[in-house]
Amino acid sequence: MNPFPLQPRRSRTGFTLVEMMAAVVVLSLLVVLIANLFASATTVTRLSTVRLDADTQARLVFDRMAADFTWMLRRPDVDFHFLKQNDSGSNPSTSPYSDTFFFFSEVPGYFSSSETSANESNTSLIGYRINSTTFQLERMAWGLTWDPDNTPGYPLVYLTYNNYVNGTSGTLTDYTPAGASTIAATGANWVGIDSATYNTTDNAATTPGGNFHVLGDSVFRMEYCYLLKDGTYSVYPAINYVLPAGSTGTAPKNYLSATAPPTQKFSTGDSVNSRWYDTVNNHAYICTSANSNAGTETWRPLGMADVQAIVVTIAILNQTSQKLIPTANLTTALTAMATALQGPTWTTNGTLQNSVPAGQTQTTPPVLMASTWQNTVNSATFASRLSTPTPVPQTVAAQVRIYQRFFYLNNTF
Repeated sequence: MNPFPLQPRRSRTGFTLVEMMAAVVVLSLLVVLIANLFASATTVTRLSTVRLDADTQARLVFDRMAADFTWMLRRPDVDFHFLKQNDSGSNPSTSPYSDTFFFFSEVPGYFSSSETSANESNTSLIGYRINSTTFQLERMAWGLTWDPDNTPGYPLVYLTYNNYVNGTSGTLTDYTPAGASTIAATGANWVGIDSATYNTTDNAATTPGGNFHVLGDSVFRMEYCYLLKDGTYSVYPAINYVLPAGSTGTAPKNYLSATAPPTQKFSTGDSVNSRWYDTVNNHAYICTSANSNAGTETWRPLGMADVQAIVVTIAILNQTSQKLIPTANLTTALTAMATALQGPTWTTNGTLQNSVPAGQTQTTPPVLMASTWQNTVNSATFASRLSTPTPVPQTVAAQVRIYQRFFYLNNTF
């Protein structure tokens, strides 16, 4: 007998080294593919969220503006203060870069705690500005009282002239609105609301300037212009009036680059409907009566009568993208971005120029802000010009969103 019987041979199965290496390579490729898919999905989701956040904030801002403009008091004897900041169609050079505007509107406002409810009116002083320190859009809604008194509240006042009539001829001799009747008057009731002084004078709770609140924390640039009733655009709320075709009469004389109210007297007199714009005090006037004798013209405030719509453009860089910029460099980066976005740019025979033509020539319509801003953001040099003190990442610069809306006014006068 064989002491060592034959055992049945067992088949040896397993993976060769080549097979193992091939499996590892395939697995690695799958892992990389899945990781890329997740990364792409994350990027798309993040960008969609960022865009949605910007869209939501722009909608919130514009809806609030729409309500304020809808109920805006557009009487010619009620003041408004729309102020262009240092650009006049060109790149802004110094802070605060963005435009500001203030007006009266029949919307709810904030009242001083010491004001009695019986004296609270349904009208508020509304203001919009970009804070030059935080680069955030702020809104003010200061409740007005029914009558002037000694309480902390401020009343709605109407434009009045310093020297209303000439005792001999009955014509106006001084068309400058009395300081206490204008929104921007220095030392009057509205002191502290203008962007030129708000950094130092709006801290008191009893002044209108202390009532600004953040409306858009990602809005770092704001600009406006007017769409006038003759279909042209302007930074002035007054058309370059001409006689309608077929009309007879004296051609109007428009003074749209004046630096004072219409107190000057002219050798040949003016014609009815001539426009005057005081570029220093930001007030427009219309000639309501005149004859061939110089110095007998009657001028009245024009208000918003020539304005069909107010065009507002804003630029947004969401808070998520702002956090990618070092905190110490954030203000510098936002300043550079704001400076790069210029106001409306006029054209002359197709050639762009960075200044408003004399008398805001109506034959050279501007390129509106949304177009110029978007072209700037899309340019390859936008991020590179934001290189001081440290470069702004291209991914951050690419997240700047531009929004523009027309707010149409239903003027009836």
